[in-house]
Amino acid sequence: MKRALVLTLIFASLQAAAIEELFPNCAGDNDLLGFSSAGSEVIVHRIANKSANLTIFCLSTQITNSDDDAENDACRIPGQSEYDYKLLLRATYTDKATNKAITKDFELKDLAGGSLGAVSYRLPEKSEFSIVFINTGTDGKCSLKLRGRVYYELKAKETHATDVPVVVGLLPRVAAFNTPRSSRIIVRYPDSTAMQHKEDDIFHLGTYNQECAGEHFSGTVMERPIPTPSFDQYSEPETLGVREFTHDHGRLFRICYASKNATESVEIATLKTYDSNPVYYQIVSGKDEEGRVHIGNEVTIKFYGFDLNTRADGDRAKFVLESQDCTLAPPAGGVPDDIALEPVGNYGPKSLTSLWTWTLTDGGAYKICYKRSRNAWVEVPSWETITSLKAAVNSDLDESGSRIRPTDPVTREECPVAKPHSKENPWSMYKSIKLVLNDTKLSEDFLAKLGRKFCIPRAALAVTHLTHNEHGQQVVYLSILCEDMGEDRSCSTVERQNYIVSLAKSDASSFASIGIAAVEGSTHMFAFGDDVMIVKSGFSIMSILIICATALLVTTMMVYGFLKYRESRQYFVNFGLEDDDVDDMYISNAPGGAGKVDDAYAADK
Repeated sequence: MKRALVLTLIFASLQAAAIEELFPNCAGDNDLLGFSSAGSEVIVHRIANKSANLTIFCLSTQITNSDDDAENDACRIPGQSEYDYKLLLRATYTDKATNKAITKDFELKDLAGGSLGAVSYRLPEKSEFSIVFINTGTDGKCSLKLRGRVYYELKAKETHATDVPVVVGLLPRVAAFNTPRSSRIIVRYPDSTAMQHKEDDIFHLGTYNQECAGEHFSGTVMERPIPTPSFDQYSEPETLGVREFTHDHGRLFRICYASKNATESVEIATLKTYDSNPVYYQIVSGKDEEGRVHIGNEVTIKFYGFDLNTRADGDRAKFVLESQDCTLAPPAGGVPDDIALEPVGNYGPKSLTSLWTWTLTDGGAYKICYKRSRNAWVEVPSWETITSLKAAVNSDLDESGSRIRPTDPVTREECPVAKPHSKENPWSMYKSIKLVLNDTKLSEDFLAKLGRKFCIPRAALAVTHLTHNEHGQQVVYLSILCEDMGEDRSCSTVERQNYIVSLAKSDASSFASIGIAAVEGSTHMFAFGDDVMIVKSGFSIMSILIICATALLVTTMMVYGFLKYRESRQYFVNFGLEDDDVDDMYISNAPGGAGKVDDAYAADK
C-alpha cells in the first residue's frame, strides 16, 4: 500500500512538472489528466460549484498516444501532427419551465492554442460544468492521453443583453501576423436564437486598454466571410455564426459583441496575436541540467505553430548571429539551413509542431529563424521568453505582497525603480542584458561598479558570455540573479532588467561613467564553448587564471615526486634488495624500519 502511494505521488509530481512546461502557461492548479480509447469520452475536470456564468481565461493541453510505441502509432493521421479528438465544456442545468435537464456542449479545442482567452459562457440557469475529452479516432487500437491545465472564474462581464453568443472556434488556432491570410472566429448562439436576425450583429476587435462597454470604445469591425464556410467539424451548425478579421502585430485585443440595435457592447473573449508563426520554440533534448546548450552536443528543439510543413520542399530553420537580421543573414553556428525537419511528411492546418535536430560547432549568441514554405524568414522566440513573465513579475513582490525596493549596497538608501508592470506599460522578460563597452576588454572591477550603479548586490551579478563586435569593442552578456539570494533579497531580476533597459532608452548618457556604450535586452540562445567566460561571485578573470596555474603547478610537482620515487626504487632493486625490503625503506614510522637494511648488509659481509 505504501509503495503504491509513493508511486502515485511520484507520478503526480512528474505530471505536474510536465504541465508547467505546456503552452500557454496557465495559472492555478486545476490540472487535467485523462485517457480515452477510440470512440469513448472521459471527464478530465469537474467544476465544484454551480454557476450561471463562467469565464475560461487560459487552457493548455497536450494530446499524446497512450502507447509508447511511436513506430506503430495507431492514432496517427498521415500528414498531420494532431490526433482526432474533441474537447468540450459541458454545462447541465434544469429548465424551470419543463423541469427537464438540459445539457449544452461548447467546443474548447481552439482555446488551447494560446490566442483565444477569457471566453465567457452565460447560461440561463445555474449549471454544473465539466470538461470532457473525446477520442474520435476510428482505429480500435488507438488510445489517447490528455494532460493540461485550465484557469477559470465563475463569473462573466455583466450585460443586459440576451442571446449573447459564445466563441467556440478560431481558424487557424493561432493568430500570427506573418501569415498571408486572415483569421475567423466561430460563435455559438443559444438554441432559442432567431438566426435569420443575427446576420447584422456587430463584432468588434478592440484594443485591450478599452473596455467593450466603455463610452469611448472603438474597434475594427469584423466582416462576414462570403461565401459562408461549412461547419462540418462542429455540432449543431444551425446555431453557429462566423466573422473574419486581419492580423496586427503581436498585441492583445478584446472581442466585443453587440446585437443590431443594442446601445452597448459586451466582451465575449480576448485575442492575442503573435509576431511569428511558429509562435515559439522549446528545447526538448540535449541541454544540460542548467538548461544550457553546448557546442558538440546534439540538440532537438520543437516549434509550435500551425500549418507547418515538414515535406522535402517545405519549411526550413537556421541560426543567425544575434546582431543580424533573419531575412538576409547566412546560417551561423556551423549548422546548415537545409536540415530536414521531422516528422517528415506533415503539412496543412493540423500540422502544429515540427522538430529540428542539430549540433552547433561554434559558440556564441544566436537567433533562431524559421521559414515556412512561400513565406519570409522570421525570428522565433523561446518558450521561456513568452511564458515566464507572469511568474517573474510576481517575484517583484515580497511575502507581504509589497514591491521589493532595491537599495544602494553602500548607503542603504532606496534606489529608482522601473515603472510598474501593467497593460499600458508591460515588462519584458530577458535571458540576459547585452552591454557594449567602450573598451576592448572587461576590467576586474566592472561588476562591482555595475552593482553600485544599479543597486544590485555583487553576488547577484554574473557574466555569462563575452565576445567582441565588429569594431573590436567588448560585448558582455549579463545575468541578474536576485532570486538566488533567497527571501531576504534586496532586488527583483525582472524589475532590474526592465529598469536598466528603459533607462538606456531614456538616458543613455548615464551609462558613460562606467564605460558602457550601448544596452539592450537579449532573448537569444547561447551556445557554450571555448569563447565563453563565466564570472560569478566576486571571481575576477585574473583569479581564475591564478587558480588554474596553481593547480597545474601542484600536479607537476606530484608527477615529478612519483617519478623520483620510481627511480630510487629501481636503483635498490638493481643492487639485490627484495621488493618488500625496498617498500620498508619508505615507511618512516615502522618500528626498526632501518634494521632490515642493516641486517641485509651484515649478511653480505
